[in-house]
Amino acid sequence: MKKLVIYTSFSFMLDSFDLAFREKFKDIHFHIITFRDHPERVLQHIKREAQVNVPSADIVIGPHWMVLDLQLHGLLRPYESSEFDAYPEGFYDPRGAWCGMALSPVGIAYNTSLLSPDAAPKTLDEAVDVRWSGKLAVHSITQNSEGRMGLAYLVSLARIAGRRKYEKIVDGLVAVKPATYECMPEMALAVGRGDKLIGFPATLACISYYIDIQNRPLALSMPSDIPYFVTFSPTIGLVAGGENAETAEMAFDFALSKDWQERVGAFGGKIPARPGVDSYVRLPESFMLFPTLDDVASHQNYLEELRKRIGRN
Repeated sequence: MKKLVIYTSFSFMLDSFDLAFREKFKDIHFHIITFRDHPERVLQHIKREAQVNVPSADIVIGPHWMVLDLQLHGLLRPYESSEFDAYPEGFYDPRGAWCGMALSPVGIAYNTSLLSPDAAPKTLDEAVDVRWSGKLAVHSITQNSEGRMGLAYLVSLARIAGRRKYEKIVDGLVAVKPATYECMPEMALAVGRGDKLIGFPATLACISYYIDIQNRPLALSMPSDIPYFVTFSPTIGLVAGGENAETAEMAFDFALSKDWQERVGAFGGKIPARPGVDSYVRLPESFMLFPTLDDVASHQNYLEELRKRIGRN
């Protein structure tokens, strides 16, 4: 019997991954143990285990910023996957082994019953205009008990679009005073219910659940005044504190394989990370991946600055 311990914030995808992995290796009996929670809590759980030197996950599946944070703290282990050759540079890192499992555009969600495409904001500047006061939802930027996408988005914005654009958006957020949501799906649901008209940052992967499963009136607008932002949703990483290296590497390689990547498109709003695998969503050639390892390394400095300017929101 082979054992595998997986920690994740992508519970729905994990269930399908579990079944597909067992199907691929159907002559092997696997005892798969899982821990599921919001990404920040998964991250802190792994860090606490490392501090007291107890066994941790073998693999982690979560948002890209979370996996990079683990790498920064030396909590991922190196591995040269045979599947890396199929992926572009920047989609993986063997030093603290991680790789993108799926891609998702990140933009502005809006309620299509209450806003026409023409009325929805076309730019990030428009999204923080004072006319959206009381109507704007954001994924929490400075109060990160469940996730960190709001902070990750702004930090990467400063690098990719420039400090001037970043300052303008932060000033806009201070003026608009948006409603903040610790959980991105909760933010998307608030927009889908009509409690708020627009919300950002929102991944296509997140809002697709509410479109496909709940039939909510949601759509994603990609701001035209900044580059086309895309993140990995999710990323898979090999945790240094795991005890089942061989099984972990089997699962890691399978996540990157053509076999699994051909299944990724069945999850709404997710684009297979492996090139050459068909997807109903097409990305422009000029898309910008975020965050980078350097972005995540600067999160704490930006967090302190932002808390002084916009408070704990």
